[in-house]
Amino acid sequence: ASSPRPYSAPASWSLRVGTMGQVVGKAKSFDPAVEPFLNLPAPAINRLWTSFNLSAETWGLTMDPFVTICAELAKDLGLEDLEMRSKSEALFTLLDTDNNGIIDALEFMSLIAMLSAMDPSDKVGFIYTVYDFSESGELLIDEITLAVKSTCVGLCKVSKRQSPGLKEFEELARLAFASVEKPSDKKLSAAEFLGYCRANPTASSWVSHYDDIPDAAATMDLPEPGSTFDLPAAPPRTEKEALLLAGLPVDVAGASSWFAEKPCLAPMEELLKPDEPTASISTPPDSQLDAEWVYGVATAARGHVKYGADGGIIYPAGCAGVVYRGANDEEGTPASQSLFMEHLDAVGCLTLSADGAIAATADVGASPKVIVWDVKSCKMVAVLGGFSAPVVALDFSDDGSKLLAVSSDADSTVSVYSVDTRARLFSSGVAPLGTVFDGKWCVGGKSFALASAKGISFMTQKGSTYEPKKGVAGSKAKVEGLLCLAALGGNDVMAAGGQSGSLYKWEGRNLGVCVAGHTGAVLTITYCAAQSQLLSGGKDGKAKIWDMGLSPLATLDLFRLESLGREVLSVCMSAAGDRVLVATSGAEVWELTPVAIPSEDEEQPGKQVGDSLLPGPVFAGHSGAEVCTIAASPAGSEFATGDSDGVVRVFSAESHSLVKSAKLSETKPVAQLAYSPDGAQIAVVMGASIEIVSTENLTERVAKLPPVEGGEPGADGAPAEEAATEPPAAVEEAAADAEPELDEEGNPIPVPSPPLLPVGVDVLMIQYSPDGSLLAALDTDAKITIYSTANWSVKTTVQREAGAATVTGLDLSEDGAWLQVGTADFELLYFSSENGEAPPEGLKPLKEAGVKFSTSSGPVSYEKQGAYPVYCNPTEVVKAEGSAAKSLLVAGDSFGGVHLFHYPCVSLTPGPCSTWQAHTPPVAGVSFLGPDPTHIISVGRADRTVIQWALDADEVEEPPKEEAEPAEPADEDDDGEEKEVIVQDETDGPGEDFMDGPTVSKADKPALYHALIAGGVAAVEAAKGAEAGTEFVGIQDFTELSVAPSDRPEPPSNPPPDNLKLDWVHGASTQGLRDAVRYNAAGEIVYPAASLAVVYNKPDVTQRFVSAHTDSVTCLAMHPAGDLVATGQCGASPSVVVADTNTGDIICRFETGPGFCGISAVDFSPDGSLLAFTAQDPSNTLFVYYWQDGILKAKMPSGPNKVLSLAFSPDSKQLLQVGVDHFTMWYIRGKFLKSKRGIFGDFPVQALLAAAWLPDPDAGGEDADPSMANGTAVMGAADGSIYKLDGRRVGDVVGEIHEASITTMYAYAPFPTEEGEAACLCTGGKDGKIKLLAADLSVVSEVNLRDPMYGVFKWAVKSACVNKDGRKILAATAGSEIFEFSTEDQSDMNDGPLVTGHSRGALCGLAAHPIQPEYATVGDDRTLRLWSIEERRLSRMLALQAEGAAVAYSPNGHLIAVALGSEAPGVVSIVSTLKPELEVVKDLKDTDALITDVKFSPDGKLLAAATGDGPDSVVVLYDCLNTTTPGGTFVLKAKFDLAQATKTVFGGTVAAAVEPAEPVEPAEPAEPAEPAEPAEPAE
Repeated sequence: ASSPRPYSAPASWSLRVGTMGQVVGKAKSFDPAVEPFLNLPAPAINRLWTSFNLSAETWGLTMDPFVTICAELAKDLGLEDLEMRSKSEALFTLLDTDNNGIIDALEFMSLIAMLSAMDPSDKVGFIYTVYDFSESGELLIDEITLAVKSTCVGLCKVSKRQSPGLKEFEELARLAFASVEKPSDKKLSAAEFLGYCRANPTASSWVSHYDDIPDAAATMDLPEPGSTFDLPAAPPRTEKEALLLAGLPVDVAGASSWFAEKPCLAPMEELLKPDEPTASISTPPDSQLDAEWVYGVATAARGHVKYGADGGIIYPAGCAGVVYRGANDEEGTPASQSLFMEHLDAVGCLTLSADGAIAATADVGASPKVIVWDVKSCKMVAVLGGFSAPVVALDFSDDGSKLLAVSSDADSTVSVYSVDTRARLFSSGVAPLGTVFDGKWCVGGKSFALASAKGISFMTQKGSTYEPKKGVAGSKAKVEGLLCLAALGGNDVMAAGGQSGSLYKWEGRNLGVCVAGHTGAVLTITYCAAQSQLLSGGKDGKAKIWDMGLSPLATLDLFRLESLGREVLSVCMSAAGDRVLVATSGAEVWELTPVAIPSEDEEQPGKQVGDSLLPGPVFAGHSGAEVCTIAASPAGSEFATGDSDGVVRVFSAESHSLVKSAKLSETKPVAQLAYSPDGAQIAVVMGASIEIVSTENLTERVAKLPPVEGGEPGADGAPAEEAATEPPAAVEEAAADAEPELDEEGNPIPVPSPPLLPVGVDVLMIQYSPDGSLLAALDTDAKITIYSTANWSVKTTVQREAGAATVTGLDLSEDGAWLQVGTADFELLYFSSENGEAPPEGLKPLKEAGVKFSTSSGPVSYEKQGAYPVYCNPTEVVKAEGSAAKSLLVAGDSFGGVHLFHYPCVSLTPGPCSTWQAHTPPVAGVSFLGPDPTHIISVGRADRTVIQWALDADEVEEPPKEEAEPAEPADEDDDGEEKEVIVQDETDGPGEDFMDGPTVSKADKPALYHALIAGGVAAVEAAKGAEAGTEFVGIQDFTELSVAPSDRPEPPSNPPPDNLKLDWVHGASTQGLRDAVRYNAAGEIVYPAASLAVVYNKPDVTQRFVSAHTDSVTCLAMHPAGDLVATGQCGASPSVVVADTNTGDIICRFETGPGFCGISAVDFSPDGSLLAFTAQDPSNTLFVYYWQDGILKAKMPSGPNKVLSLAFSPDSKQLLQVGVDHFTMWYIRGKFLKSKRGIFGDFPVQALLAAAWLPDPDAGGEDADPSMANGTAVMGAADGSIYKLDGRRVGDVVGEIHEASITTMYAYAPFPTEEGEAACLCTGGKDGKIKLLAADLSVVSEVNLRDPMYGVFKWAVKSACVNKDGRKILAATAGSEIFEFSTEDQSDMNDGPLVTGHSRGALCGLAAHPIQPEYATVGDDRTLRLWSIEERRLSRMLALQAEGAAVAYSPNGHLIAVALGSEAPGVVSIVSTLKPELEVVKDLKDTDALITDVKFSPDGKLLAAATGDGPDSVVVLYDCLNTTTPGGTFVLKAKFDLAQATKTVFGGTVAAAVEPAEPVEPAEPAEPAEPAEPAEPAE
């Protein structure tokens, strides 16, 4: 059979066509008679089949029965009876190819099914059912043949194609049986037949070709939908803006003082500098800002304002996701907001999960992110990236497991993500569909719909992909651009809103209902499942409610409300159906009633449908293109904003609401605002005019200062000149009441008429004098006009010269007599407000007269010399304002940052500050609220949101005090008596705890080492070249003297095929680390060893390894779930790795980059979302990551002193940092991470080595910081005491917990106990004790490792924790030993350490036993250790008198020679292994030089000991056999001066043996030396 042209189908259907049934290159075409019957929905096909079974009596249909059966389709085709009959007769005639008046009914049913909009699988299944005459669910081969033949014949009739022959149909049927290995006399099941149709190339090509038949519906003649609604677009960003928005550092090379040697310094020194200037402070302010309220709502989004599960309102505003909860009068609770502030740019769209618990928001940044977050806690759940353009639509599947995201990139990329795994399950561009405006999941989550400029398309899951198919409107409607979608209650039932205002209901791919919904474009629709109602909102300012059949139920008309913008952008109904939430283009959100509500008071009217349930909108924001200005009232109770839409809005800072607004101009933006000092008036700048309005009534104009001559008319419609000559009555009355000014002779001075500004001149800046008597205004013509507010007359003007520097600040003195002008050239100029002239005698007379300026509006001022962040210059600071009451200065910059500085900020370099990157660039203004402010406001020009910040002013200067000794406790107790200092080893220094910089890193290793561990061949070659002449200087000399064997082998061309697998690691790196040994969730022990993290399984005696680092591990932390471990390393460019302890797999890696030498501390947050670590550089930089998403949350300098421990609070909102002589509390608020210096108060400043949080809800008392309510922070001090915190201050110290430094703390939930307080804190100290403490820090129990019964090598505790059931204490010591102790009886649960190893300095020597599976090691810890390879444990150990430098076995293994180190130079100890306990049988010393290597001869007759290089380098030979006891006498045989011998050998002479000082009896000394062999002695 000839097959049609194959169609691009999903993977399950699109198969290669074989030899039989070659491709026919023809497009889909159909006879006009069948076109009305194309793309019928599945329900219509089923009704047609039912009608046939009820009406037909035979398989052959004549015209009348056929017409009767087809009449069932009239509703689906939208045809009247006569027209339906005409279409049916035409189709009958087409199928009756032999003109006998009868057609095959089953052929017709198969044909209609194949031409329908059903899924291919459903089509095949339907045809199978049609030919299942016995209804057995199985078909014979003849029935299969008939089904295939009838279907193909019918398709060829309507497609005008030649039908294949019967033999080919029979062959296809035979192959169907053969495909499942069934004989032809058996039957084929439906599943087997479907599988064959998918697998057989010919069958699948036929099914695919007649799938997704193009819709015959006409297209509406409408403009591109993009003209109706603009998609969110990423604003252009400079490189600096992009880095700052991402929280990344910018290049500040060359940053210095902008005020140095500038002309403003002289007037600052002469006039502005106070008599007692404030000293500069070198640290940032400790005061904090906490975003309390966000005013505004996004207007560049649709369907974005929704009810949450608890009735709260969730919506985007600026860079924030907001959860608003209204006031509850019954409970007396005010309205509140919870803010999700993790986005780095403005949020463009928002969606909620079906249960309202989870939200997803997308920003419009250069690299947009979709963030999934918890609505209740406002904590981030997942970050989904990979977008190149802003996301226009988001939607959760029914069960919340998948998220659909539609990008606005050129390809209209559609992506499906797994919320749990963050994996992108599917991604594909759908550009052929046109611009996509919305995407929604169908019920069930197996398919989703896309609304685009070319209509609707459905994408159905097929395996791991989604197959696109266009919706079918047929004759019911014309195709138009669709803007919005909503999934209705049934499977695959979708509603859509069109550009023309029509509403559509789709059932599957087929249009079911189309109605005229709105007179303008439908901008948003949503489905209320609880009420089974559809809501729509349109450009016509109406919100409508519909039933499931799209019959109207109610209309809510926004034109009945006093709204600034009435296009409905979002509409949502409460679950109870009693409220409708409507968001408008005027940035207003209303709650309207969907039903009439009768009044309880008969004299008052009730609520009509569409009335607001509140006196005004629930909340409102800014709807113009940008917010231009903000001004705070003098009292601080309110603030006003000016918008580009000409509206002045006044907000209450106390009720967090819009209290009044007025549109003062239709054409001009409100560019500047200024409150009068008494707060009664607001000066409003719009273009060239200044209007003075009453704060009580913004529409009440007090005065209007003249606009441009011949320019635009005034706001009241009068010509500009008329407006200038006819001031308001209020102004005339004020002028009449004012006392006239007199000249020297007592005559009234004529009041000059206000000058008319030239055409095209706008007002740029206004400023009241502190006493309110004057108003200064700067225009674009560089003229400054000073008005008298008594009668609004011009008092004087100052005309700047052409080309003069731009004015950046205007300020009037406290007495109003002088004007201060700052310029972009860093000038400070002064003019008289009486005559506009500069002071003739300079500034000295002004200083002597006590002239003061209490304001500084521009960046050039004495108080603001350093008030700019290091990454920008003062002119990029949009607004900076100081508060003397709080000693703080707030500044907003062009990059979206809000900063807190100390006030005054008089440093000549950028002052230290704390920064909140809260807005998209730029900030339009910042201000304190009130004279003694508790709040700060900031506004973003582009994001159009005002943020009200709660100000936590907490500036405390701790007086300098004597610092406590960091390493040791005091020598006396409180009674003056001597106190024992518990130190086990006097030679032990303070250890690595207090060391900074390269002393704990490997940064001093050669470049070749770093190249080798990096693994790059090019890097290795470069390093070798760089180090030529240093490390490798002696190699050529050595190779010239070496002698090759006579049968010298050829060097191999390939590496050996053998491999190495790490089998076991002895030892743990606990001597220099704290809190680095932990249990995982399976009860295995996780600890660091060298560059590894080791996972030890005690029952199985096995180890797993995390091999992820290139240098020694320096810190370790377990994830709260117990499966993952984070480890940090030392070395240049150190990294932190998160790995799975169950598999050893690396999950993620975080690089610090160059400039660091090690990671000193690491910790996971209790909720598992954050990973914090500190990297050692001069600033000890703190990194905080959302580690699962690889997103850097913050990178902040933490101070000059080393950080020793990090501990998150139980709620993950605070991070306690402790270290050398300091502690810091970090506060996590959304994307902001800010710090407060720890205050020691009356308690000693000392090193703090450990930190933890105790669960104590009553911590701190009534005055405690509320954020501390979830726990009490405690710190372990160097003197053995515990510091308890109250906020950021040390509130109490509990002494004598330990007798030496507390090195480890582990907090855990207390276990129930019948007696006494339950323990919840495990501590360990350098005194060798482990203590379990109750919440009040009383001791519950302790383990004293100094007790000889434990047999601890070095008992200083470096790590201690409790297992999950509270039965075991896991402890690690400075002796590199790991123990387990019982919490019940403090017994050693394993009768010795589980892990042992060398514990100090370097491991210097290693030797393998010549016979037994054993090896020996020596090191700086003064021990010789023997290790059993088979038993994987330490078999024997011997304490040495000094460090071990080298070790060697005798050939029979009975003796071990150990070279000792610097504490016993030249000594070789001979150790016998013959007894159960190792013993030193002899010490040899025949040189004072440090011995670095020892070796026995292969026959065991000689022992050689060599010293290091240098002028005193020697080799000493001993005769080992002159003995009858182990060790014997070890007679000195010879000594060689190695330095002299080297010179002699290289010079061509023989080295001479140096005879011993005393005669000895060598064993045949002359025989080994033969004159003919000069090289032998040198060997």
